[in-house]
Amino acid sequence: MQAQPFDPNDSLNTEKGRDDHYLPDDKNKQEFPELINWSAVELNCGRIKLTYQVSGTDTRVTTSVLRKNKVVMNNVPGNPVVLDLWPDTFLLGVTITNKYDRSIYRRDTLITHNGFLVQSSAYPGPAHGEYILKAWTEANVAGLTYYWYRNSGSGVTNLGLQGDSIVQYLFDNYTYIVKGVDSHGCTGNSILEIQVSPSRASLPGDGIPVYPNPADNILYLPDSYTGTRFFLYDFSGVVKHNGWVEKEGVLPVSSLPVGVYLLRVDLAEGSRFSRVIVAR
Repeated sequence: MQAQPFDPNDSLNTEKGRDDHYLPDDKNKQEFPELINWSAVELNCGRIKLTYQVSGTDTRVTTSVLRKNKVVMNNVPGNPVVLDLWPDTFLLGVTITNKYDRSIYRRDTLITHNGFLVQSSAYPGPAHGEYILKAWTEANVAGLTYYWYRNSGSGVTNLGLQGDSIVQYLFDNYTYIVKGVDSHGCTGNSILEIQVSPSRASLPGDGIPVYPNPADNILYLPDSYTGTRFFLYDFSGVVKHNGWVEKEGVLPVSSLPVGVYLLRVDLAEGSRFSRVIVAR
């Protein structure tokens, strides 16, 4: 964060105004209050403490905050004053009123850096239906951890995944939310909408011979699949079961609830997929 002291010669960032409320008998006795300086201190998570140095006695200070020429906070009293802001560039309007109801309006720039903006992107991975989701921030944030959520339209699901990169297997469109949390508990969020292309939404033509389907407790694959790595996903892309195919092609599914799943098996020549149903 950068706090700039008032510079009367800075015509770009500073405006000075005086009202016209004169008391006829005291016109020459009135004092103009002056903003001599101001300082800004970061507290935590976008909370900024502003302290003003003003001239004159019996003065009252109020602060207004503008962003892109729009007022976001208006006439907040206090000296010092604590404001809850976010990372951006603001203009501070300071009104100082003395006992004669004379005021002066100055405008200075405040740039806040306490906080961070999270960005995210997704791109297809090498396997069919695979998407790699990444999150990052350009700020230097201490102790930053990313948490991933998915919005399927019926609600937001905590995926229980952490890190700046995760892998999901998607055959439909979904919206993801990644939240960054730093060591102070400050947060930044990013929303990532993934549109799955039709060519990737369909399963490859060369699937997995699996039986019985539906199954209750055990799926059987060809003996040649023994020892290969498998993953079972629900159709929102969450891994529900994974491991290695057992001897004679046995794949236990007794731990899975009833439902429809996507089975992926990784072979030397690539991954193969099949839809399987668990029914009891």
